[in-house]
Amino acid sequence: MSVNYELIIDELKNIEREIKNYLKGQDDFISQTARSYIITSGKRLRPSLVLFSAGALGKLDQRIIKIASAVEIIHLASLLHDDVIDEVKLRRGELSLNAKWNNKVSILLADFLLTNTFYNLCREEYIESFKILSKAMIKMSIGQLNEIKLQNNLEITLKDYLEIIKNKTAALFSAACEIGALFGKGSPQEIKNFTQYGLNLGISFQIIDDILDFWGKEKILGKPIGNDLRQKNFTLPLIYTLKASSLKDRTSLKNILNNGKITNQNFSKVLKIMQDYKTKDYTLKLASYYSKAAISYLDSLKNNQYKQALFSLAQNIPKRALV
Repeated sequence: MSVNYELIIDELKNIEREIKNYLKGQDDFISQTARSYIITSGKRLRPSLVLFSAGALGKLDQRIIKIASAVEIIHLASLLHDDVIDEVKLRRGELSLNAKWNNKVSILLADFLLTNTFYNLCREEYIESFKILSKAMIKMSIGQLNEIKLQNNLEITLKDYLEIIKNKTAALFSAACEIGALFGKGSPQEIKNFTQYGLNLGISFQIIDDILDFWGKEKILGKPIGNDLRQKNFTLPLIYTLKASSLKDRTSLKNILNNGKITNQNFSKVLKIMQDYKTKDYTLKLASYYSKAAISYLDSLKNNQYKQALFSLAQNIPKRALV
């Protein structure tokens, strides 16, 4: 079932305008660089979560445009940082900003976007949202730092991995839904349910991203596959395979991973071992588990089109791995 974005099409257009307005009056270099990056970036999933969550509780007003725009800017700034950390050269089929310019420009532009966004939220009606987003950013930083700490660590566990992605990815999903519920005038329990919906949705989303990094199609993803493995960021597919494999296959995997740069030939060997242990099936099953968990937090809501959109979003996330 497709997600009905027509419900929020006018609000999404207003969000695009709001994001562009952040850049008015800035230095030409800042404005042009940021504008070219922002316009070509993403499907606006996170601001859509803000809008759908508010709509599911029956209230969408104009104030929500600014905060939904802020959620998207925070996401885009985090991608700029990620591309530098992971040495990514392509994003959505285009040269990443750090490849077009350099790491300094990427980092400083991300910092500009973040500080400018928070400056725009320094108003009384946004103070609670400001707090929610600040907490989410703290978690995102912790997740990224813990991922770096566990790079090239073959003893990484499922618990370690889930903790990283809860912070690095799911925290902003969760914050987007919490803010939407807050603006939708939800009860404390409803706000808590939306927070959990977003958290579980974000976990499922990241697991699927990690599946696609092994089995995705580069033309669709717009970036090379296998980047996490080459950066020695060990995600769920590898963690599971190391645990499930025989001593012989585990030794083969460790030899590949401990032998410096991972070649295309070695990457193919890793995929072959994963195929033998049905790794993709396992990881997809876990992603589906978290999508179903997200949906369970919508059960108590009255049915409307916005709730159905959230339901469809959660249902569709695991299907990304089947393309």
